Amino acid sequence: MSHPNLQSFMDLSTAHLKPSTREWLDSLDGQDNLSHWVAQTPYGWFLYCDEENGDNSFPDDLFACFTYARENGAAYILFDGAADAVADLPTYEDD
Repeated sequence: MSHPNLQSFMDLSTAHLKPSTREWLDSLDGQDNLSHWVAQTPYGWFLYCDEENGDNSFPDDLFACFTYARENGAAYILFDGAADAVADLPTYEDD
């Protein structure tokens, strides 16, 4: 008998994303090409942490968060405007 496949997520502040990346994520809402890995929430986004950025689909700041989450055992990130920033990642001011 197999066990259920459980995945973990990391709660990260939206401050770890550049304003341009936040705008880009907002623009993906409803688009078929990337919407399979991003879901908009009232306070941020829930994303699958892709392990590769071979075609540079993801902004560097976002991919750095993916890498950080994966290195810490998470398969997903919940970017939340109310979450605390972590010292290991840079933060960005709003424009």
